[in-house]
Amino acid sequence: MECLKNDYLENSTAELFDVYDSALWSRQTYKKVLKNSKYKKDKNLIGIGIIRHKIFADYGNTQVTKQMQIAFWTDVIETLEKRGYKWKIFTNGDTNDELFAQEMLDILGRGEKYPAPRNANALMQYIHSFGGIIGGRMHSNIIA
Repeated sequence: MECLKNDYLENSTAELFDVYDSALWSRQTYKKVLKNSKYKKDKNLIGIGIIRHKIFADYGNTQVTKQMQIAFWTDVIETLEKRGYKWKIFTNGDTNDELFAQEMLDILGRGEKYPAPRNANALMQYIHSFGGIIGGRMHSNIIA
């Protein structure tokens, strides 16, 4: 917190508090859910966590285009396949993430996607079925 105060908010009067992210305890919190999951862990399966293609523009970076992202995900998937990995697309459930994820599948002409998670239990089960993930959403990466 000192780094935040001294290097980023040195002239601010904002109050700062330590806040812990519950995603850090997801394995313990969802232990029963994971134990009874219908999705079994596959160490050779990589989760591809797609996020909306406008994410960069929404934060002011218009240089990262939709076409660049399509090329990136296509290259990642082709590299995984060449290395003998299976892959499956997932999202955290955001509608725009879901739309771009489906568009990616249509462009690729192959692959599978988990259904949009309806709750945290489903997302936990999806993520814990993977041997690893490559994704853009912070909480998915923390959970993994």
